[in-house]
Amino acid sequence: MEKNNKKEMMVSVIVIALIVVFVIILAVVNNNMNKAKQNEVSQGKTVSNSQSDSKSVSGEDQEKIDKANDGIEITPEMLKEKLEKNETMLLDFHATWCGPCKLMKPEIAKALEQGVKIYKIDIDKYRETAIQYGVRVMPTLIAVKDKKPAKTTYGYQTVDKILALYNEIK
Repeated sequence: MEKNNKKEMMVSVIVIALIVVFVIILAVVNNNMNKAKQNEVSQGKTVSNSQSDSKSVSGEDQEKIDKANDGIEITPEMLKEKLEKNETMLLDFHATWCGPCKLMKPEIAKALEQGVKIYKIDIDKYRETAIQYGVRVMPTLIAVKDKKPAKTTYGYQTVDKILALYNEIK
C-alpha cells in the first residue's frame, strides 16, 4: 500500500512539474510574440487604425479606383484569347476577402493610368486558373511574356514595384 502511495505521489509531482514547465513555455512564447509585434510597430511594418484612417480616400476617388479595378477582371477564356495574341501583361490573382488585395487596388489603378496592362483574376471564381499558375499567396502578380510566366511577386506591391515588374517584361 505504501508503494502505491509513493507511486501516486511521484506521478502527481511529475504531472505538476510538467504543467509548470508548460505554463512557463507559454509565457515565454507570448512574451516573444509581444516583443516581435512591438518591433514591427516601431519599424512601421504594421498599419494601425489611425494610420489607415489618415490614408483613406474620398468616395469619388474610391469609386474611380473600384471602376478601374473592376474593368480589368477577366475570365479564363479571356485570358486564353490574350495569350493567343501574345500579349505582354501582368496577372493580378486576388480575392474579394483579401485585405492586402484591397489595399493594393489604388496602386493597380495608378499603374493602369501609366499604361501597364494588368488583368485581375478572382481566385474564388477561377480556382483552376490559380492552381494552373501555382498561386498560393495573395495578392500574386505574375508577369506574362511570350505566352508564359516570366516573373512572379507575392503580397502587397506599390505602384513603383508594379511598374518595375512590367518594365522588366516589356
